Amino acid sequence: EALSAFVCVGGRVLPLVSRSKLEEVVRSCLDKLIVTRGTTACSEVKAAFLKLGMDVVSNPWIDGGISNLLPDFVQMGKLFQRDRDPNVVSLAFSLVNICNSIATPRSLPLVSVVNRATNRLPSLEEE
Repeated sequence: EALSAFVCVGGRVLPLVSRSKLEEVVRSCLDKLIVTRGTTACSEVKAAFLKLGMDVVSNPWIDGGISNLLPDFVQMGKLFQRDRDPNVVSLAFSLVNICNSIATPRSLPLVSVVNRATNRLPSLEEE
């Protein structure tokens, strides 16, 4: 939970080297959690990791980049979507949804401006 709070408060201003080291530590913990399929972790630990995942993926790096751990967090979220604890299940679904929304490219909305007097789209040649 301390890492999660740290990422929320200072994640955007961390130097690249520090953020990289932090994600290295998180990756190491995630790998162990995924390999054991979370069977050795209690619900509080699972919930803390899911919250950490949400905070890591939703706080960009200082250069505007996103975390490289996105696929790992999706895998962990899907792993815990069938947990016994409803809080863990809820956090798991939220994490997967957040990761999917970040990973899915979006196009800009199309906006058309209509001239009220003529009820037409303005032309670039008109002034």
